[in-house]
Amino acid sequence: MTTKNIKSFALFLVFLSIPFLSSSQPWMKAEYFPEKTISQNFYEIQAAFYNYWETLEDKSARGTGLKQFKRWETRWEAHVFPTGVIPSADYYYKEKQRFIKENPIDNNKGIYDWTPLGIKSWTNGTSGYNPGNGRVNVVEVDPNNSNIIYVGTSSGGIWKSVNGGTSWNTTTDDLAVLGVSAIAVNPSNSSEILIGTGDRDSWASQSIGILRSIDGGTTWNASGMYFGQGYYNINKILYNPQNNNTVFAASSYGVHRSTDGGNNWTSVYSNNEVKDLEFKSGDTTVLYGSGARFVKSIDAGLSFAANTSSLPYDTCRIELAVTAANTSYVYVLVSNSSSTFGGVYQSTNSGTSFSLITSSPNMLGYAMDGSDDMGQGWYDLAIAASPTNANEVYIGGVNIWKTTNAGSSWSIATHWVYDQYNPQFYSHADIHYLQFFGNTLWCGSDGGVFKSTDGSSFTDLSNGLEISQFYAMGGSEIDPNMIVAGAQDNGSNLLKNGSWTHLFGADGMEALINHTNTNNLYVTYQYGGLLRSDDGGDNFYNVAPDTVGGGWITPYLMHPSASGVMYAAYRKVFKTMNGGLSWRAVSNDLASSNSIDELAVAPSDTNYIYASYNQNLFYSTDAGVNWNGVLAGASVSVTDIEVHPTNPQRLWITLSGSMGNQVKESINNGQSFVDITNNLTNTGFNAVVFDKNHHDALYVGTNSGVYYTDTTMSGLWVLHGNSLPNCDVRELEINYSSSKIRAATYGRGIWEYPLYQYVGIAELDEIVFDVYPNPAADNCIIKLEENAKNTNIDIFSIGGKQVMH
Repeated sequence: MTTKNIKSFALFLVFLSIPFLSSSQPWMKAEYFPEKTISQNFYEIQAAFYNYWETLEDKSARGTGLKQFKRWETRWEAHVFPTGVIPSADYYYKEKQRFIKENPIDNNKGIYDWTPLGIKSWTNGTSGYNPGNGRVNVVEVDPNNSNIIYVGTSSGGIWKSVNGGTSWNTTTDDLAVLGVSAIAVNPSNSSEILIGTGDRDSWASQSIGILRSIDGGTTWNASGMYFGQGYYNINKILYNPQNNNTVFAASSYGVHRSTDGGNNWTSVYSNNEVKDLEFKSGDTTVLYGSGARFVKSIDAGLSFAANTSSLPYDTCRIELAVTAANTSYVYVLVSNSSSTFGGVYQSTNSGTSFSLITSSPNMLGYAMDGSDDMGQGWYDLAIAASPTNANEVYIGGVNIWKTTNAGSSWSIATHWVYDQYNPQFYSHADIHYLQFFGNTLWCGSDGGVFKSTDGSSFTDLSNGLEISQFYAMGGSEIDPNMIVAGAQDNGSNLLKNGSWTHLFGADGMEALINHTNTNNLYVTYQYGGLLRSDDGGDNFYNVAPDTVGGGWITPYLMHPSASGVMYAAYRKVFKTMNGGLSWRAVSNDLASSNSIDELAVAPSDTNYIYASYNQNLFYSTDAGVNWNGVLAGASVSVTDIEVHPTNPQRLWITLSGSMGNQVKESINNGQSFVDITNNLTNTGFNAVVFDKNHHDALYVGTNSGVYYTDTTMSGLWVLHGNSLPNCDVRELEINYSSSKIRAATYGRGIWEYPLYQYVGIAELDEIVFDVYPNPAADNCIIKLEENAKNTNIDIFSIGGKQVMH
């Protein structure tokens, strides 16, 4: 063996105690867990939530956490190991890099780039009410140039504007994770930026720690805080304005301090998660922090102590704000243990003691007058104080509220329902971030980024942020440029003539366009809601079956030739002959008390119907009169089903698990399967489609790209294209009219790419090698076979940058 010693470019600090979900979530309590001990196992967290759910008297109330939990459950269920452990972010990253190095490339690669289709901007349709681009977790303005703005998103990376928010661009599509919840620009050197990875409020992406850029965000590398394994979140990063070598990070396990600009870190508080962190205005020896508790340091961050006397103890989350207008003032917004409004408190003695200044109206709920009793403070909670008026405070929950008299009275500043006659009164529901930069108030919400210069009107600056978290889409062969798609938080949206229109709110799910009439659209929302439009999306009416048991993403599909014939899967499979005006069940309760997850009908013979829930696959060969069940795989779930266009007994399925053997083929209705995963990376598999025009061609969509194979490749797969962002591909669809395949991603919108073009693949000799440790600390060792001649070695940082060739 030949040994080469490679110098790395970063020192890594790996934390070994690893939390997954924040304990502020109401179900993350020991009493709900099967063993009465809080666990980070997916299946045990799942059980804890449903145990908590059974304790609720009003399960229909907003703010129970159901919606956010179902998003998390859907996000991770396809990826979890059979043991319940969710692979860390760097596991997927390393698997993809391994695949790229070991396998032949797509012949299209280098010829084309994946093309983004949006959402980039939108107009609100007649039936729309909560339009937006996607979730923004954090906003940061360059302290030396107010035209330079950064935003961090839930699963779409970090974006930069150099013109005050008029346009945006991103350079983080190749990072190991695309969730960003903290951003800090070095006050003395604007080219140096630190970002905290992960998704602070909803865990849509994991964290790999803190990344650093020294070129204004063009490239990114690991800092000294790197999470090789686990589910940490970095919630806030704070430079000491008097000494920029001193940096603080608030994380899932408290507060960490660096005295060398982020190369090395020390834990200075570890009793609780800390969500927010601020210096006392004008005094860097005093810091305030908040999470489930309010904590304070009076020794420049060497230690922190909790305030246990003048603030409520029974809380799930606290956010804080300071003001330069009165350096002794501290405001805190409290969400109580049930995640509803716990009040606003004020300290006039630098956080030594607090007084309640308001407990009503309910400013975390939905109502414009604060009359409801809802709230989800563990998810959306923010507060900011004016730097010029110490009595002017803004708080965010679902809406934004404002006081100009230190809490004696409050008024609503923005509302979550879009008003076309007063758009400056709109900020998309669920406020995750409020912060003053100068005299401008910036807001990050589930719909994008907003700003206000007067505290009364808000401007949406999200135009250009392609960060939509799509679940599903449907295209048209009549009009290949027309797509209808469902997005988390931002509802159902229509792309037509190059522009997006927001059609309907809620969480958008499956979406369909009539094969013969593009004015006939179908959109869905969570738990089986189904709406139909006959006028191109201007108006909708309900056509869902009168039943119960729809899943979070309820599967619907249209007959391949008879567009009035549709199928829907709840606990039973339903069929309509008239576009949803009436339905009849064509199965019994296949899923019992569960919901059917996947549904497919054979294009060549619609007597063949396939349905699945969890690992159970059912098929009917007589249009639903009789059904047979088979086990698709132990301890896994079916994530997609594709039926051959001319052979109704031949099908492909993708499976959850992230441990290989996840793409399978059957030629006998699913009675037996052959594994065709072969050289595919171990990852999460979400979608499979068959190209009817080319060599038995298959595409699969994963959490790390789109892969392709056909009968000319001896069972091998190639990565299809080279520029798709590193985020989940939730659905694939082939548009034959344009010869494109489209990918709906969870965090970076919809993309398209030419179908595979076969021109031959060169044979590659296998080279056996080993790299350890991987990821590396300051050194790594690469061992190659003695006969490995003319070998190229590429080294990548955890941020995806090639640092050596």
